[in-house]
Amino acid sequence: MARVQDYMRDAEIQQWGKVRRVDTDEGDTMHAAQVGQTLEMPHLFGCYEMFIEKNAAFRQRAPKFELQTFYGQLQHLFVVKIPDSAAREALRLPPEQDTFIFAGIRTCVIDANDTKLNSLDIHFYSRMGSLDVVDITSVQCLVGRVKDREPHTWGIIDRSGGLVRALAVDEDLGDDDF
Repeated sequence: MARVQDYMRDAEIQQWGKVRRVDTDEGDTMHAAQVGQTLEMPHLFGCYEMFIEKNAAFRQRAPKFELQTFYGQLQHLFVVKIPDSAAREALRLPPEQDTFIFAGIRTCVIDANDTKLNSLDIHFYSRMGSLDVVDITSVQCLVGRVKDREPHTWGIIDRSGGLVRALAVDEDLGDDDF
């Protein structure tokens, strides 16, 4: 983490209140819960994907990454400009791009024992977890949620299905690396 901080010293960081996906005509406008929210604005929840290191607990084993789906509340939007090309190269960022958008998402801790509606892409949670900061392109879609009859329990309704999910392709890695 200290190495990343060294490269980010000259970066310009702004916090935005909303961003719109423009990859389709129906692009969702995503509002950050911690910036400029009013009572009539909904707290936006979304689906995002990250690679998880499966062997993190075993230092002697080679890294093995698996793409996993998460749900959470969009809390922050950060626009980061990294003008130093050497810093972008060291951070393995695209050399031709100097501006990046990151989403700070508070994860929903999904109840792993409640699987009766998983086939319908309905998942239940009763508490929030850690804050993940991910590239905005990791946010796949917005999701709905409804209050359950159980106290302090919510159901997440993901109507996107498998068509919106990311496909992990890395030409530098072989099929056995994931």
